[in-house]
Amino acid sequence: MITKRNIGIEYVRGLLRKGRSSFTRKDAAVEMDRQGAGLSNILTRLEKAGWIMPVSRSFYAVIDPGSQAFGFAPPQSFLDDWAKHRGVLYYVAGISAAEIHGAAHQRPQVYQVVTDHVLRPFQFGDLRISFFRKKPIVEGMWEQKNVP
Repeated sequence: MITKRNIGIEYVRGLLRKGRSSFTRKDAAVEMDRQGAGLSNILTRLEKAGWIMPVSRSFYAVIDPGSQAFGFAPPQSFLDDWAKHRGVLYYVAGISAAEIHGAAHQRPQVYQVVTDHVLRPFQFGDLRISFFRKKPIVEGMWEQKNVP
């Protein structure tokens, strides 16, 4: 039963059931029928409870139960949706790309991403993402990979 107190958790669980791992503030406002301070309170409670992490202004990643022990969502789960939301072309680079291909000699401490815009580094808990700018990013500079 959805109550006023658990509407946020039910919303996040619904996203996970649908296979979605991120959402925008606008999506949440429509789905939960909340706005302003009420919506901010719900999102703050979800963040403190370890269910979501703010990636950028008005964009959130869902931390699935398997990753909650780490305190953050893996970048592979939300990076593509975030880039579409921001209108940024990107590809995973350096040792982070080597890890995806199984060729890294160690786990990267910083997830490395090349974009076509200048972006500030991102940090949430132990997760760190560094952005490098390369212009232009053209088709053929990357290969599409589905990662779990």
